[in-house]
Order: sequence, then C-alpha cells, then structure tokens
Amino acid sequence: MKDLSIFYEIKEVCYKTDIFPILFFCIAAFIAGVKHAEAQGSVDTDREALVALYDATGGNDWEENSNWKSDRPLDQWYGVEADNVGRVTQILLSGNNLSGPIPTEIGNLSNLEDLWLSGNSLSGSIPTEIGNLSNLEYLWLSGNSLSGSIPTEIGNLSNLEDLWLYENSLSGSIPTEIGNLSNLKSIELDENSLSGPIPTEIGNLSNLTRLHLSGNSLSGSIPTVIGNLSNLEDLWLGGNSLSGSIPTVIGNLSNL
Repeated sequence: MKDLSIFYEIKEVCYKTDIFPILFFCIAAFIAGVKHAEAQGSVDTDREALVALYDATGGNDWEENSNWKSDRPLDQWYGVEADNVGRVTQILLSGNNLSGPIPTEIGNLSNLEDLWLSGNSLSGSIPTEIGNLSNLEYLWLSGNSLSGSIPTEIGNLSNLEDLWLYENSLSGSIPTEIGNLSNLKSIELDENSLSGPIPTEIGNLSNLTRLHLSGNSLSGSIPTVIGNLSNLEDLWLGGNSLSGSIPTVIGNLSNL
C-alpha cells in the first residue's frame, strides 16, 4: 500500500459520480485495515523478533537452540509455540543459559501470551516495549540479573495474570500503573532493590492471590487497601523498611 496513486485516480472519478461516498468509504476502510494488519505484525516480524532475541542473548551458547534461525516454521524452534497461522504465542526458555539484554524487538510479538525467561543470566533493563504485548498473560523474568526500574508501560498489559520479577536487581519504586492490571493473580517482586511506598493502587487488584514484596527496601506504612484483596492467599512483606502498625483490615482477608 505504499503507492496510493491508483487510489487518488479512483477518488477523482468518484467525485464526478454519485457512487463516491460509498466507494470512497470502502477504499478508505480497506487501506485502514491493511495498515492495522501491518501494525499488528506478521510471521516475518515475529521471526525477526526471535532472531533479535537469539542474537542479543548469546543464542549460540544456549543449552538448547534447536532450529533457531532456520527456515523451519517457528513452532519448530526450541521453546517456541505458535498459533494456527504461525504467529508466536509462547516463548518458553527458562533455565536455558540466556545472557545479555532483552532486545526491544520483543515488543513486536503482538500475539505473545507467555514469556518465560526465568532462571537465566539476563542483564540490563526491562525494555519499555514489553508494554506493547497486549495479549500477554504470563511474564516470568525471575532469577536473572535485570536492573533499572520496572517500566510504567507494564500497566498496559491488561490481560496479564502473573508478574514474576523476583530475584533480580530491579530498583526504583513499584509503578502505580500496576493497579491497572485487573486480571493479575500473582505479583512476585521479592528479592530486588525496590524502594518507596507500596502503591495504594494495588488495592484495585481484586483477583490477586499472591503478593510477594519481601526482601526489598520498601518504606512507609502498609496501605489499608490491602484489606480489599479478598482473594489474597499469600502476603509476603518481610525484609523491608516498612513502618507504622499492621492495619486491622488485614483481619478481613479470610483466604490468607
């Protein structure tokens, strides 16, 4: 759709006829649909993103890298699952000796649902482009050497159920945008270097069953909104610098 000259020729003809409004609308809708499809990616853009992940994380030294960077369908690459049209839905590479940074191209995997990269030697920051993965349900990056802050773009992942970032070197505050993730069931941020208060927006997460924040440098009081988390089963807050009293509303958490 890069050359739109034919479109403009049709447009001029249609201006002289009564069919212009309908035909012009159809052509415009078609162009918009093509552009939307391009923006959502393709099997080729998925392949490029996987190659970027391989190159950035020392793919030649992975414990298992069968078929990576080959011409085979993507679901034949080790640790990759794809849907019936070949789009990547899962990357399962936990404990596979990945090292180096997560490339920004990861954000181009628009159909990705599961990203499991725990137990490797990943370093650098979590790319903000992860916030583009609107279909993501499971984000497991625990047990690495990731640093920097948790990107606020995490709050865009409206389908996310598990956020596992524990045992890294993440710093800064817990982003308030985490409160946008209404489908979250598990937050595991323990054993990092996070600081600042526990955001009150966590009280919005009515489906949460696990809240693990221990082993950080969090400060301030325990927010009373934790009492809203009626489904909470695990609450880990030890090893921080929290102050004040334990809120009595925690006594309302009958599933704890």
